[in-house]
Amino acid sequence: MQIYALDLEDLKPTDISEAVNKCHRPKKFSDAGSHIMEVIHSLPNLFNGVDLGEVVIYIGRSFFNPDKPKAGVYGRFMEHFRIKGHHYSVIALRCDTKVVPLWERAAIRIISKLKQKKRLCVSDIVNIAQCQAGALPAYKESVIYITWTHGKKTPIQHLNTKEINLVSNEIYEDLNNEIPRIQISDVLSATTDVSQCVEIVWHPRYQITDNSEDIDSIGQLTVSSAIIEDTAESIKDITGCSLRKVKQILMKTRGNTLVRNAFSDYWPDSEYVEDDTDTDTEYAEDIDSIGQLTVSSAIIEDMAESIKDITGCSLRKVKQILMNTRGNTLVRNAFSDYWPDSEYVEDDTDTECAEDIESIGQLTVSSAIIEDMAESIKDITGCSLRKIEQILMNTHGNTLVKNAFSGYWPED
Repeated sequence: MQIYALDLEDLKPTDISEAVNKCHRPKKFSDAGSHIMEVIHSLPNLFNGVDLGEVVIYIGRSFFNPDKPKAGVYGRFMEHFRIKGHHYSVIALRCDTKVVPLWERAAIRIISKLKQKKRLCVSDIVNIAQCQAGALPAYKESVIYITWTHGKKTPIQHLNTKEINLVSNEIYEDLNNEIPRIQISDVLSATTDVSQCVEIVWHPRYQITDNSEDIDSIGQLTVSSAIIEDTAESIKDITGCSLRKVKQILMKTRGNTLVRNAFSDYWPDSEYVEDDTDTDTEYAEDIDSIGQLTVSSAIIEDMAESIKDITGCSLRKVKQILMNTRGNTLVRNAFSDYWPDSEYVEDDTDTECAEDIESIGQLTVSSAIIEDMAESIKDITGCSLRKIEQILMNTHGNTLVKNAFSGYWPED
C-alpha cells in the first residue's frame, strides 16, 4: 500500500483527502503500532542523505471531514508548521474512534518508556502529553498522523530482547491488562527493525515530470541564475528540502556556484562539478542581492555570516546592527559605513507613517489575525513573520497589538 507524504509549506485540503483515502485501517493495536513504526522507518526514503537519527516527529490524532476539509487534521498540520517548525506530514492510518482512548494511552506509555531508556528509533518524538490529550472527535473514524522535521543527528540504540520483554510487562500492567502483552511486545519489536518499511511517496502534486532532464538542467544553473529564474520550487522537488531551506541555501551561497554543488548533500547521485566558486573574484550579484534585502529578511534568512564577509565587521557587530535597526531598512543602508561602494538607497524607513503604527497598534489581536496584519506588524516591529504569528496565536484575542508586541513596538 502506497502512502502519500505532504509538504506543509504547500498544503491544500484536497491533498489530505487523497492521503486519507490511501490509508491503512487496522483493527488491532499491534497492527496499528507496527504499521506506524514502518511508516516512521520509511520517512528518510523521501530524501537524499537523511538519516533516521535526524528525524524529529510528532504523532497525533485528529479527524478529517471532506465536507469541512479545513477543520480537524488540516488545522493541526498548519499549527505544527507555524509553531513547531515541522515541514512534512503523513496520514499514517485510519481507525475507529472508539479504540482511540485505549490506543492513545498505550502509545503514550510506549513513547515514554522508549524516551526514558534512550531507545527511540528517531532523533526525538516531541509529544509531551502524559495522558489522553483533548476531546475525541464527534466522528466514527479518526486519523493518526505524523508531522516531522529534520534536526541534529542523534545516535540510535534499539531495545534488546530482554528490554522488550521487561517494557512489555510494565506497560501491560499499567494498562490493566486491556491490551494483550504479545501485542505490546510486537510493537516494541517493530521499533527495532528499521528494514521494515512501507512504500511512501510524495503526493503527486509535488512530483515533477521529465525528472532526469530537469535535474541535469537545473543542476547546471549558477545560484545567481537559479534565483533570477525563480527555480526554488523545482529545487525543492528535486532535493526534498523545504522551500525555506532551499531559499536559505541559495542566499548563503556565492552566485557563481553551480546549483548541484550548492545542494551536494541533497542532489541525486551528486558528484562535485568544477565551477568558479573558489576564485577570489567577489561576485557583485551577491553583494547587490543581499544589500537589497530588508533587515527583517536578513535576520529570518540568517544572513549574518554573509554580511560579515561583505562588510568586514565582526559577527557580533553585524548581529548588533541587525537587532538595533528597524526591520524594513535595506541591509546596505543599515551597513552604509561598511558596504562596498555604498550609496544610500531610498527605502521605507524614513517614510514610516505614524498614523499606520498608531492605528495598527490599537487593533485587538483578534482583529489583526482576521485582517491579516502580520506583514504590517513585521514592518513596524522588525520581528520575523514566524515570531509575529507565534505571538498572535499565543495572546488573548482582546489584547491590543501594541501591548502584545510591547517589547518591539516603536515608542510614541
